[in-house]
Amino acid sequence: MLYFITFSTYGSHLPGDARGSFDHVRQGSRKFIPPNRGLEAYRRKLMTQEPFALSPEDRRVVREAMLGACSFRGWQLLALHVRSNHVHGVVDATAAASMVVNGWKAYSTRALRRAGLVTDHRNVWGHGASVHGITTREGLQSAIRYVLEGQGEAMEVYRGPEY
Repeated sequence: MLYFITFSTYGSHLPGDARGSFDHVRQGSRKFIPPNRGLEAYRRKLMTQEPFALSPEDRRVVREAMLGACSFRGWQLLALHVRSNHVHGVVDATAAASMVVNGWKAYSTRALRRAGLVTDHRNVWGHGASVHGITTREGLQSAIRYVLEGQGEAMEVYRGPEY
């Protein structure tokens, strides 16, 4: 299955912020949460740590860890862009999307800890992810182009083989 996956660092995209967000699947559908300053303030008060941002070195470590996860699991990574506060990736995996997301987060968090870049108790990633299944060649090309070229200045990028 082809997936376009996005997830954020801890505290960088809270429910209610100006971009809007989505509630987790409840009763079979995702619910859009429009901007809501009160909700965002409430969620910020619940945070146990400051928001986390990935430094250039962090981003390099995360990129390599996610490549390693894909290699170990037999997933084909087609495009990856590790930004300071979020990650976009396009992957072809036989596993469920949640397994890919959890694998990427786990591998990268362990790698950051092994490298001494974050402590054992530091929250690195926000809860959940946005996952879109890709079903057409045009959709795949569009997702890859967005990941590689639609994010502004390139940070840590991986460009996989032509699909």
